[in-house]
Amino acid sequence: MKLRFANPISAIAALVVFAGVAGISIGGILVNATRPNPHVLVVLEENHEYSSIIGSSSAPYINSLANQYGLATNWYATRHPSLPNYLALTSGSTQGVTDDCTSCGPFSGTSLGGELSTAGIPWKAYMETMPSNCYTGGTSGSYAKKHNPFVYYSDVLGSTCASHVVPFTNFNGDMTGTSPPDFAWVTPNLDNDMHDGSIATGDTWLKTNIAPVLASPWFANNGIFILTWDEGSSSTGFNGSSGGHIVTVVVSSLSSQHLTVGGNHYGTLRAIEGAYGLSTLGAASNSANGDLSPLFPSFVSPTPTPTPTATVSPTATPTSTQTPTATPSPSPTSGPNTVTILDSADAYIYSGSGSTNNGSANPILFSAATYRSVLRFPLSNIPSGATIDSVTLNLFSTVQPSSGGIQVRFEPTTWVESTITWNNQPAWSTSVIATSGTPVATAWTAVNLPVGSIAPGSSEADFGLSFSVSGWIQRVASDEDSSHDPQLVVSYH
Repeated sequence: MKLRFANPISAIAALVVFAGVAGISIGGILVNATRPNPHVLVVLEENHEYSSIIGSSSAPYINSLANQYGLATNWYATRHPSLPNYLALTSGSTQGVTDDCTSCGPFSGTSLGGELSTAGIPWKAYMETMPSNCYTGGTSGSYAKKHNPFVYYSDVLGSTCASHVVPFTNFNGDMTGTSPPDFAWVTPNLDNDMHDGSIATGDTWLKTNIAPVLASPWFANNGIFILTWDEGSSSTGFNGSSGGHIVTVVVSSLSSQHLTVGGNHYGTLRAIEGAYGLSTLGAASNSANGDLSPLFPSFVSPTPTPTPTATVSPTATPTSTQTPTATPSPSPTSGPNTVTILDSADAYIYSGSGSTNNGSANPILFSAATYRSVLRFPLSNIPSGATIDSVTLNLFSTVQPSSGGIQVRFEPTTWVESTITWNNQPAWSTSVIATSGTPVATAWTAVNLPVGSIAPGSSEADFGLSFSVSGWIQRVASDEDSSHDPQLVVSYH
C-alpha cells in the first residue's frame, strides 16, 4: 500500500491514524510504521558432516534445495554432543551444558522463545512423537528431550508453554489453518532426523513434510526456511567452536547463492533475531561468530526505501534507485515521449488455497498452472489521442529458473486487489500476448508487449502472469516493494 500526502500536516496525521500499517509515504519516502514479520521455519537434523550430505545420492531433496537456493558452505556446530548446540541456537549460550542432560535447567536467561513471546510474535515448536504439549520427560519412544531446547528455559515453561511447544501432529493443521505462527521450529524424531535413521530416511521425511509448506501461501508471504544440523562427526569449528562442519541451507525468494564466510550456530540465531528486529542474545551479539542473514531476502530489512511514482522521462531503462516525480497528464505532441507507469494493484492466487487473498504479498508468484498473478496499471498519463510506439513490462525477478519465460495475458478489469482469490477470479485468458526470455535473479526482466496492449483514453490496463515451464514457481517483486514496483514503460507520439 502506498499513501501520498499533499502537505506535512496530512502526513503526520496519517502516521497517527495508520500506525498499524506496513508503510507510509511522506515526501516520496516509504517509512515503515511497523515491521512486517517474516515467516521463518527452522528444521534441525542430526549428527552428519557437511561432506556426507552435500553431493550424496542418498539426499536428493536436500541437494536440490542447496542447489536452487542458499547454502552456507563454511558453517559449524558449537560443540559435542547434541544439547549444547540446541541451546546455543535458541539462547546464544550453551548454558554451561557439556552433555545431553535431561534434568538440568530450567535456565533463567532469555531464550528465543521468550523474546518472540515478549515481542508478541506468534511462534510454535513442533516435536515429532512428543506425547503431549510441553512434555518435560527425558524420552518417549523416538522423542528425546535433548532435541527440544525450549523446555529447558524458564521463560518458556509456565502457563503458555502448552500453546507454544506442541507435538508435530499439530504442524500440518496449523500451517494450513487461519492462524499459522510467524516462527516455527520442527524437530523430527530420532528415526527421521538422521540420528538413528538413515540419510535417505531423513531426506524423504523432509520432502514429504516440508515441501508442501514451501509451496504454501504462508511461505510465499516472506518465507524463510532454515535447514541445519545440530553437529557434525568431526571436531572442526569456527571462532572457538568444535562441533564439526555442518550443512546449513536457506530457502527463500532468493535464488542459488553460496555464503562462503564462516559462521556457527550463534550466527544463525543472530540472523533469525535480526529478521524479527529482536535484540541479539549472548554470543549471537558477537559478529565474529558469523551472520547467516546474507542468505535472507531484503524484505526483512526495516530500512526506509524510496517510493517512486509515474514520470515522463526520455529513457525506459528501469533501475532500483530511481525516484521519479509525478507529472501532470501530458498532451499529445509530434515528438516521441516515454512514460514509466508503476502498477496500482497486484496480487497472486493459488489453486491449493482457493479462498485465500494474497493482495498484500511480496513477492507475487505464478506458474504454468496452479499459481497466477494479476497486475493493474493506470493510464492517465497516456493522452487519448496518442499513437503507441512501444510497450514494455518490467518485472523484478527474485529467483532464476533454468529455463522458460514469463507469459503475459490480457486480464479483465473486474478484480479487486484486496479480495481476489482463486475461487472468485475473473475468466483467465487462454491467449498469451508475450513471453520474456529466461529471468535472472535479483534483476529486471523486460517483456515486450504488443502496441495494441495499451488503449489511449482507457483508464487502466490489466495483465495476468503465468510461467511457460511446468514445475517452476516464478517470483517477482510486487508493489509492496517500492524499489522494485512492476513498471509499464510506454513510448508514444
